Amino acid sequence: MKKIFILSLILVLIISCVGVVRANEYKVAVNMGSESVDYSNDNSKLAPQFNKDISDTSLELPNPVKDKTIMDVVNRLLGYLLIFSLPVAVFFIMLAGYNIMVAQGDAAKVKKAWDMIRNVLIGLVIIFLSKTIVWLIVNILSGEM
Repeated sequence: MKKIFILSLILVLIISCVGVVRANEYKVAVNMGSESVDYSNDNSKLAPQFNKDISDTSLELPNPVKDKTIMDVVNRLLGYLLIFSLPVAVFFIMLAGYNIMVAQGDAAKVKKAWDMIRNVLIGLVIIFLSKTIVWLIVNILSGEM
């Protein structure tokens, strides 16, 4: 019973993480010059011949990082940390609730489970305040405060 419950919690965690993670697609624009297809013989429909002007070939690679400053990168990473930490916190709160249910009146196990819930909540508060903490540290170190 305990194995099934833990496996279902892990499955919920995986599904929720996959549901929240977003993939950014970056396109590489490649300009390979003029492409004129030569259909002079019957086999050209299977493998068309391209007439390329090598001097006109150019390769354009856009910058995949949209952020301009290091603070933008830190804020983006903190946002991803928040997205990832919520399902993990839910998992550990559910695990602590399960430990309370199976403690069978053992005060030490119940206290350990409540301590786990308290620690998860403290961690969530720190993660929620992380952008403010980073902002304070940067402003104190730069002398703007």
